[in-house]
Amino acid sequence: NVAVTTDGGKTWELGTAGRPNGYRSCVAILRRGKSPVLLAVGPSGSDHSRDGGRTWAAHGAEGFHSASFVGAAVGWAVGEGGRVAKYTNARSTTPSRGIFRGGIRP
Repeated sequence: NVAVTTDGGKTWELGTAGRPNGYRSCVAILRRGKSPVLLAVGPSGSDHSRDGGRTWAAHGAEGFHSASFVGAAVGWAVGEGGRVAKYTNARSTTPSRGIFRGGIRP
């Protein structure tokens, strides 16, 4: 299930369509352009939302447990067995596909 807030958590509404594809252990915010992109990661893959979490689209099948971004240009994801992926300008710089497969655009 997905719940969305626009008032800092005072009230919540259930998302109605396009839920993430499986258990997601972390949601990271990529602040780019006018509206941020949300990235949800979990052991079975990742999904992204461009509308504040109301709808979600599959992003990749590689599993991660946590992700974080520093501003709009750099981020990291960590996963099973000590795997760490670094992202620069929303593109993977690791040999594996990574969770951005060509980037997230605002």
